[in-house]
Amino acid sequence: MISMRIEGGEKLAATLRSMPNRASRKVQREALSGGAEIIRSRVESAAPREPGAPDLAANIGIQGDVRRGDGLVSVGIGVSRGFFYDWFSEFGTSKQSSRPFWRPSFDSEGPRAVKSIVADLWAAVIRGGFGSGRGSGGGVGL
Repeated sequence: MISMRIEGGEKLAATLRSMPNRASRKVQREALSGGAEIIRSRVESAAPREPGAPDLAANIGIQGDVRRGDGLVSVGIGVSRGFFYDWFSEFGTSKQSSRPFWRPSFDSEGPRAVKSIVADLWAAVIRGGFGSGRGSGGGVGL
């Protein structure tokens, strides 16, 4: 089980909301993409590899700035079109036992990705002159 505590989250969220919308979205997108890359690279290294091309592991990517109805920014990690069979490997079938690689990758790299995202958000906020610093919060504890 992973336990995580983010300090300064409310202050960070308020600072991001106070920024111009375009700047806030850019900062969020860049920070999330950096954190997603940490997980994506682990998924790629853990994914099953088959002889010949194209290979499932080589088709795991990040989809930037997934639009959400609530105005938040998000990014997605997934496989290219035509590589839907990653789920068969992850969960298994009646003919094949499961060989999970998504969940173990997320579990092992998730905390590091969150630390990276929080650090990148604060750095961008401070660099852009929108925050006076982290104050009493802004860290991630595991």
